[in-house]
Amino acid sequence: MELEMAIGLTVEFNIGEGQNEAFEAFMAGATAKVKAEDAGCNNYDLFRSVDDDTRYLLFENWATEEDLTAHGTSEAMAGMAGIREFTTGRPVLHRYDVPD
Repeated sequence: MELEMAIGLTVEFNIGEGQNEAFEAFMAGATAKVKAEDAGCNNYDLFRSVDDDTRYLLFENWATEEDLTAHGTSEAMAGMAGIREFTTGRPVLHRYDVPD
């Protein structure tokens, strides 16, 4: 029997110069909504680079594949479409299995 591993996801964003305050306010609301509403969300946390204040990393941790899939079509995730107002270029995603 194969045990299901938790899923880790990192999403790297670059934003426009001078947009930090507005971007962080947008993300504070978005991350709070995901944490409150999306089942199986263990972590959904934003980090700002100390080397480049236009670079951010979103760290996600989901209990199951099903939880991550449901998040992708959730109301909370639909609200993330507004992120395009701040970002430059495409986000870079990396997916990880989270061993016990």
